[in-house]
Amino acid sequence: MEFYQLESDRLSRALTKPLTQFGVPLMAFYLNGVLYFLAWTMLQIFFQQPLMLTIVLGALFCVTHLAMAWMTFRDPFGLSIFWMNITHFKQHTTFSWWNNTDSYAP
Repeated sequence: MEFYQLESDRLSRALTKPLTQFGVPLMAFYLNGVLYFLAWTMLQIFFQQPLMLTIVLGALFCVTHLAMAWMTFRDPFGLSIFWMNITHFKQHTTFSWWNNTDSYAP
């Protein structure tokens, strides 16, 4: 039995990757920026301390961006996979009680 190595060139792999801005997919990058800008605006209205809020929210923005970039660096679709796991493949409420058992297993 012979095994063949899948042939691929760099151009075809690059065309299938999502567009990124500073290592993060565009949609996640702009959504992150808009949410932090809105949070900064609302907190500035309530607390009236622009310098401290700018420093704290800027640090949070950087940490969030680095976490998203790390997920994307390991796998170009890492954020999409993470989002699908969070939204669609939730564990059952009794998972912590029964652990990883499958009642249909032989």
